[in-house]
Amino acid sequence: MGGEAIEEKNEEMARRRGNRRRLAGERRCRGGFYFYHLAVERTPKVFLLSSPDLGARPAAAGFNVDGKAWIDSHPYEEMELTSDDGLKLRGYYWHAPAPTKKTVIIAHGYAGKAKDMGIYAAFYHDKLGYNVLMPDDRGHGESEGDYTGLDGWTAKIT
Repeated sequence: MGGEAIEEKNEEMARRRGNRRRLAGERRCRGGFYFYHLAVERTPKVFLLSSPDLGARPAAAGFNVDGKAWIDSHPYEEMELTSDDGLKLRGYYWHAPAPTKKTVIIAHGYAGKAKDMGIYAAFYHDKLGYNVLMPDDRGHGESEGDYTGLDGWTAKIT
């Protein structure tokens, strides 16, 4: 094989390597977008519905209350703050039955919302006598946002 043929072969191999790298990069990028839309973007997480690990919640330390009914029957103060990027973040606050300095902040889970946590609010409020704050994280419940996140509340309450 002559010098020109070897050079052409090397150039062809370099083009193929470059194409493979470019394709691999595109695949990683597409995979990243897939997981962003699946996990981070504010969309229904239907894949969670079939998970056997996410069945009925156990009662909080034997405290068996219908959380939704408790929230509906206990007046709360609606709270709102604005994140650094201008989104309205919502939360709900229940004053303790008797004056106290004890306050619990109850965080909902992934793809949930504050009002899903009523059983825990009832436990801390009624049984332990705490003030209760339940924020909706960015992109959850009544809070604005197109993706999930905790920012905003943590900076304001710490």
